[in-house]
Amino acid sequence: LKKMGEWENTIVILASDNGYNLGAHRLLHKMVPYEESARVPLVIAGPGIPHGSCGRPVLQTDLAPSFIDWAGAKLPTVMDGLSVSSLLAGNTAAWPHQDVLLRYIGGYGGGTSGISMELPDDFDAATVGPGFLLDIPTYRALRTEEYTYVEWYDDKDEIEHEYELYDRSKDPYQIDNLYADPKYLEKNKKLIRNLKNRLNDLYVCQGQDCY
Repeated sequence: LKKMGEWENTIVILASDNGYNLGAHRLLHKMVPYEESARVPLVIAGPGIPHGSCGRPVLQTDLAPSFIDWAGAKLPTVMDGLSVSSLLAGNTAAWPHQDVLLRYIGGYGGGTSGISMELPDDFDAATVGPGFLLDIPTYRALRTEEYTYVEWYDDKDEIEHEYELYDRSKDPYQIDNLYADPKYLEKNKKLIRNLKNRLNDLYVCQGQDCY
């Protein structure tokens, strides 16, 4: 880029796909609502971007709006995501993302993915890899600065049937499911109601209406 004279006119971005759990939570998957999978690296360098790091949440949906912004075009109001330009400039207090929607649609067993499958008599899992049989159910989740709230669904009937809630400020490895504690649920009704409502809002919102 320097030899071509484009270094001062180029923004370089390093990002990643989901992270594999590699045994965390007794899982191999990379699509679960836990920190090992949900968080991925994002490094941005270019002219006018200072060295440093920021702990504010940036989503994959923020990448396209950022590209549009850097190209000098106008961002459509119906487009999900935000340009990270202000965040890179150090304006972290005004960054609208306070929470994140996480979602996965299970597929191998049929249900919401629209995939229906019957295994042949001579099926050999070793020839297709463990991921073929180790799919996880459909879920949607809300990740805030402090909490992770998860709603699991039965893929066949699309009915909620399991819930998880983690206070990551006290339980960063997401070991203690607070939703399984009736006393905690009774004591924190307002918190749980707010998490549910915000998850519902994020699930159906579009563009700038999400913030």
